[in-house]
Amino acid sequence: MTISVTLEVQGLDALIQRFGTSKLVVREEAGDALEKGVALLHRKIAGYSQNTPSKPPGSTYDRMFTLARTFTHRVERSKFLGQVGTNLHYGPYVMSKSGQAAIHRGRWYTVESVGEEQMPTIEGYFAVATENIVRRLAG
Repeated sequence: MTISVTLEVQGLDALIQRFGTSKLVVREEAGDALEKGVALLHRKIAGYSQNTPSKPPGSTYDRMFTLARTFTHRVERSKFLGQVGTNLHYGPYVMSKSGQAAIHRGRWYTVESVGEEQMPTIEGYFAVATENIVRRLAG
């Protein structure tokens, strides 16, 4: 993907190994939290690219919202990895922290800033997953 934000859950492999026969419960709950987190990022990033700032003075450009429509996401539950991004060639010039053009800087969100902004909600999904794991394993 030309620009993307990646959500990776680290440290779960060691935890899963410690759970022995209960691995499936941990994988299911963590995988569900990951899916929710990636879907949230996708909605927010695509939404921010639709709620664009007003045109610069004198601009004759008519927005078509192509960037918003090109964002996709994927989740690899087996690797605890999710990604939201676009292959649109001009995406980095609009919404990438490192490649954002001067005309967009300070006016457009970046995929990275959206990810940072949504992190408390995503962490909440994993907190609920942890509670669900404990509940399910406690019987």
